[in-house]
Amino acid sequence: MKKTVLFSLLFFFVSFAQSQNSNPSKKRKFNGSWSLAVIAGGIHLLDYSELQRIPFFLNQPQNLQFAIPGGVLCFGNKVKSFVSLELSFFQASPRYGQYLTHSAIKTYNSTILYGMKLNRVIVSKTKFRQMVAAGVYFAHTLVVSSNVLYYTYPNDTIQYFFSGTFRQKWIMDFSTSLLRISTHRLLGSEEVSFGLNIGYHLDVFKNKIIQKQGNPIAETPDINFSGPYISLIWYAFWTKKKDGV
Repeated sequence: MKKTVLFSLLFFFVSFAQSQNSNPSKKRKFNGSWSLAVIAGGIHLLDYSELQRIPFFLNQPQNLQFAIPGGVLCFGNKVKSFVSLELSFFQASPRYGQYLTHSAIKTYNSTILYGMKLNRVIVSKTKFRQMVAAGVYFAHTLVVSSNVLYYTYPNDTIQYFFSGTFRQKWIMDFSTSLLRISTHRLLGSEEVSFGLNIGYHLDVFKNKIIQKQGNPIAETPDINFSGPYISLIWYAFWTKKKDGV
């Protein structure tokens, strides 16, 4: 399985590189044009079912995750092919509840999702643009469950049931984006655009737990990042080409 994934990635990278240099008279597709983008928000469907079965996590984290604003940095040709480096955040509000004789349990979690995608433009018009993309992502989910023991104040004693990170490597990403091209100019840029990005994350390997505090979990729960997502993305600007091509 691992070799198949790596060969697939290699094939995609080689194909991308060849597409940039297929015409000897147009070798410089990467002509200095770049872009900053903002992931204004998104909805991701993940699978935390096994983690939710552990009582002191208070049914956290939820499978439906809402991403707060993240960032994207793009390099390449916006009407042909380009590389994007992306970073997203998921932050849940703390939850309080009971576990056995403890009545002041606090749980919270957050996820950082980052990776790289190769984007291929399949439709480019004056007012809109459509792209397809494939890439690889990595994820770190921080989960904390603790007995805050308010009644011991000012001794400030905290008993942790769990504090640690679930790390997931090699999440394959496949997506398509539809952008609306704006006629407004920003900071002397060539264009501003916004639209929707719809995709699917596919886990390749099982997650790894890095526990910092608390009693060891008897059975290692699985966090599955496979699932669909949709996000609103705003390309703040694309810079002008240096050579005017």
